[in-house]
Amino acid sequence: FYNLPVDEVEGQHLQDIHANLNQCRDWLAEDRDILQHGRRIEIPEALTVDAGGNNIWIAATKKLLPPLRYGKPQVLGVSIDITRQKTAETALAERLKFEQASAAIVQAFVQTNRKNLQDTMDRILQHLGFYTKADRCFIYRFTEPNQDARLLFSWLRNDEESSSALPVGLNHIGISWMSQWFALNMPVLVDEISELPESAGRFAKSWTNNPATSFLATPIMHDNRIMGFLGMDA
Repeated sequence: FYNLPVDEVEGQHLQDIHANLNQCRDWLAEDRDILQHGRRIEIPEALTVDAGGNNIWIAATKKLLPPLRYGKPQVLGVSIDITRQKTAETALAERLKFEQASAAIVQAFVQTNRKNLQDTMDRILQHLGFYTKADRCFIYRFTEPNQDARLLFSWLRNDEESSSALPVGLNHIGISWMSQWFALNMPVLVDEISELPESAGRFAKSWTNNPATSFLATPIMHDNRIMGFLGMDA
């Protein structure tokens, strides 16, 4: 996968043609082990880089070549690019996770009533949290249009840690930057809380102590009115 002719590879040290030095050390250690003990090594899958520095997946086999007359033993290695296969497997696994989460959420809604609404929403937010690998999922409701937001339902991955608790209320001034996006029926996505503008400083201070926290919120609409928002962070 180096895309080089044989004469440019033959006689070269592996570190001169392979970009990942740690992987070079591992592969050379495998070669020495094969030369020493004569065992065969099967590598079902390994993440590596090609000549352009791009990540690719390979499957490989290594075995000892017995010495020819007056020659020395050598290691024969054969690898194939399985990147497309791994990409397809990953996409299929993600799709399966999505279908499982969707089915669980739909089932929860079907079985809900006034008496078990809290339990239902807890399960739904839990499914969302596990599917998205979030630390917290939440639903806030606006008391009135353009007014404060109150925590309605929540799920915490680490609910025993006091630092993971969500604010019960959010002042409308502190979330006015968010409400502007909601008014356009658009979600709010923040890669890191520390990147928020100064106008969102009040919200950032009350939301988390971790400046690297990412945040996603989408408006909940009813009859063209913003009733609240569903969100998650990590």
